[in-house]
Amino acid sequence: MGRRRGPILTGALALALIAVMAVPAGAAAPDVEVRSGAEPAAGATRTWFYGRQYDDVLWCDWNGDGVDTLAVFRPQTGTWHIRNAPGGGNATISFRFGSTNGGERPLCGDWNGDGRDTPGIYRGVDATWHLTNRLDGGGAAMTFRYGSPGPGDTPVVGDWNGDGRDTFGVRRASDGLWYLRNSLSTGPATSVFRFGSAGAGERAFVGDWDGDGDDTPGIYRPSTMSVYLRNAPGGGGANWSYAFGNEIIDAPLSGDLDGDGDDEPAVAEGRFYTSTPNSWGDGSNGNIPASSLCRIGWGTDSRGNGQYLRCDAAAALGRFNSAFRARFGENIAVDMSYRTRELQAQMHAHMGGVAVPAGTSPHGLGIAIDVFEWSTYQYGSARYNWLLANAPRFGWNQPTWARQNGSKPEYWHYEYTG
Repeated sequence: MGRRRGPILTGALALALIAVMAVPAGAAAPDVEVRSGAEPAAGATRTWFYGRQYDDVLWCDWNGDGVDTLAVFRPQTGTWHIRNAPGGGNATISFRFGSTNGGERPLCGDWNGDGRDTPGIYRGVDATWHLTNRLDGGGAAMTFRYGSPGPGDTPVVGDWNGDGRDTFGVRRASDGLWYLRNSLSTGPATSVFRFGSAGAGERAFVGDWDGDGDDTPGIYRPSTMSVYLRNAPGGGGANWSYAFGNEIIDAPLSGDLDGDGDDEPAVAEGRFYTSTPNSWGDGSNGNIPASSLCRIGWGTDSRGNGQYLRCDAAAALGRFNSAFRARFGENIAVDMSYRTRELQAQMHAHMGGVAVPAGTSPHGLGIAIDVFEWSTYQYGSARYNWLLANAPRFGWNQPTWARQNGSKPEYWHYEYTG
């Protein structure tokens, strides 16, 4: 049976070696909560821990035994760490597939019908798919374009027609439509339908919920922490819906927990992403219109969203980045920039004092960035020391409170002061 996968869970690491260690002390592993069945009356969930903070989590059948097991994609190193036994533990296989450029969405599917899932990468910046039939790294076996460039499309993978091979599709936030294709090639959608609501507030995933051999849609609604599952391809109402999940940032996925042929829904610990500005806004903190912001000339966050700042701050950051690139041969790895008022409110509710209340953050003014929380940017690293020493030359600085001995240390945070 083909394996389906929706937007994979996010939860970031720093290991680039072939051997993967268990989670070290002090590094939070993403937790994955799995139901014992798709039906509303299914039993209690179980929780697994695997990987490290900011990893992208996947759940697929890597060895063809009919049981799905965990893997993580590590954006910082472009490496995959796959486990062939249920639950958490050490990786069985590790290799590199993908880049470290950001904005890549890891996927998995049975592309050739051999019963084993292998990796794929979706690059939202140009809507390209890069698939391999191997579990040992190397280049893509297939590359093609499908979907619309940018963050508006969510990639999904599944066996839509029950032929034992996975193909792909996208769910478009702007209209709530699913565009599925039954061939691993560029071309028009084979089927188009609506399931769920338009807007960015819902998260798409897929699974074979009833064990009939084809994959069908699912929606996770963070605002109510609920899942909606449909057992037939195409649009219509949900066959099953119920509360599931613990946090607004939970991300959905699915897998066959016990090899019985039907998939169970799961949620993994997620993360927050930078905001894409709206066309409207009154100019207040978190309500700045797109016309008053400028996109920086490189990079995206880990979901593929562009980075926006007030235009003078963006220009200064561009000059700052040129100097950084001359020193380190790479761009500053910007994770978050502008935040809407809504996003800041969600972060404050979830993180408490770590994130200031909505309407008070410099991110809401478009004058702050957070770099990725990678070890290469931590206090005392070569990149941190260079950024701290050179930021004032370009009108940027790290506030005293964010420094190592400050009142709220955040090595990743920098602000534009002009």
